[in-house]
Amino acid sequence: MIRRSYKDFEINFSDDKQFTITGFGYFPPAYRPGEIACGVNEKCLNSGKGMDTMKDGLLTDRQMEILRYRKQGMTQQQIADIIQTSKANVSTIEKSARENIRRAKETLTFLYTLDATLLCVIPSGADLFDVPAMIFAEAEKTNIKVKYDTISLINQLREACPQSYSARCVSEDIQVYITEKGELYFG
Repeated sequence: MIRRSYKDFEINFSDDKQFTITGFGYFPPAYRPGEIACGVNEKCLNSGKGMDTMKDGLLTDRQMEILRYRKQGMTQQQIADIIQTSKANVSTIEKSARENIRRAKETLTFLYTLDATLLCVIPSGADLFDVPAMIFAEAEKTNIKVKYDTISLINQLREACPQSYSARCVSEDIQVYITEKGELYFG
């Protein structure tokens, strides 16, 4: 029997590949203390209600499984112990999954900007709180009403381009696209 201890729980693996989780505090949602489970991978994959598998998607089942465990707050070593692999392998799989997600986001941004026109470019060094006024002024020139208020616009920009600002300062030029309906996209 192999015994792994963590801050809030303990996992005991038996020779027949079953395990028990005991302890207190945090447990993966599919398991409760003392419960014996035979297929951790299947349980993890089925815990995402509505997203059991991703057929023809950009993520493999293993990538989804690891991302779900990471979302639950588990470390790479904890995940490696549960799925019986090395921490380095978990790290490689997670890095590959995050790269696939980044590429998908870039592809979607391209797709969205096909139906939009370039509104303006936010220069590097601009104060993040001055950006909405710049965007509203440019949109007014094109007679398109921006769909967002000031706070929503700042949040939209922060979510779309998290790498493009530091504190309140824009760190690299950001292209702003607008659709006829007033939706904004940042590239």
